[in-house]
Amino acid sequence: KVFSIMGAFQAMVPLAAAPVYANLYKSTVEFFPGAFLLFSAGLYIVVLVLMVAVNIGMRREGLIGEDKQPDSKFNSEKLVERKEQGQVLLNDELGAGDNTDNNGSDQKRISRFQEEMKQTEIRYK
Repeated sequence: KVFSIMGAFQAMVPLAAAPVYANLYKSTVEFFPGAFLLFSAGLYIVVLVLMVAVNIGMRREGLIGEDKQPDSKFNSEKLVERKEQGQVLLNDELGAGDNTDNNGSDQKRISRFQEEMKQTEIRYK
């Protein structure tokens, strides 16, 4: 969602920027021709402040920063690894029992496993 909004905004900026810069240059060219450059610098400063604010917010939430290790894996790799471990554990649990009729407990294990996988996928999205 965020990327689609950013893409739409990025496509609309040139539509608004051209007239703004043209009018700014036309009205300041006689006494200060570099005014549009200062305007651009001001916009970059605003973007810088917003990026720093987002970075600080993400660090406070624990989304970036603290647990950086040189061999850290991406979230998708962690998800796949956890899913594979869960499937191995599930297969071990289902195959380890004797041949008595315990379909009810097997279904509970499978349901619990599926619920845990949904929560893990939501967490790593």
